[in-house]
Amino acid sequence: MHAPVRHYWSPNGSFGRVAGAAFDLRHDGRPVYAWDVWAIYGPDAIWSAGPPPPPRLLMHQLPALAGDRRFPHLDSKRFAAEARILLASAPRTRGAS
Repeated sequence: MHAPVRHYWSPNGSFGRVAGAAFDLRHDGRPVYAWDVWAIYGPDAIWSAGPPPPPRLLMHQLPALAGDRRFPHLDSKRFAAEARILLASAPRTRGAS
């Protein structure tokens, strides 16, 4: 069994602003609030303090980023395939069967 998926949300919106800045989400030079982004991290990612680390893959469903080649729009099949590849290569956690 692998570690659980983590969802980050803050009622005051702080996480969306922090993530948008950390991922450099911008439209016409202005920050884009990260409210509907999907990220895949590898087992080497460490987030101990400060902004989140760069993900291996970031996809979004943000109208402000439509057409931005740096960040692809969410393609659920591609996202799932990338997640499966990463999970298949991840070491098993202790106690997993």
